[in-house]
Amino acid sequence: MRETPQGLLVQIPPAGFDGNLFFFAVVWNVFLVFWYSIAIASGNWLMWLMAVFATGHLVVGLGLIGGILYMLLG
Repeated sequence: MRETPQGLLVQIPPAGFDGNLFFFAVVWNVFLVFWYSIAIASGNWLMWLMAVFATGHLVVGLGLIGGILYMLLG
């Protein structure tokens, strides 16, 4: 906190890197890619349908990794 002629300046430092969240995001995506490869290789239409339904989870996992990389490098 610092006082300037224009007013009071408050600087809040960033929270920092959360290694647990990064580890979770990587494990999550590896699991999903493994699961998708099994579902697609099975040739079963129900497994394909489940894989298509679960693509939202993959998008969330990739978004987590993107957010973490942005926090580190952005």
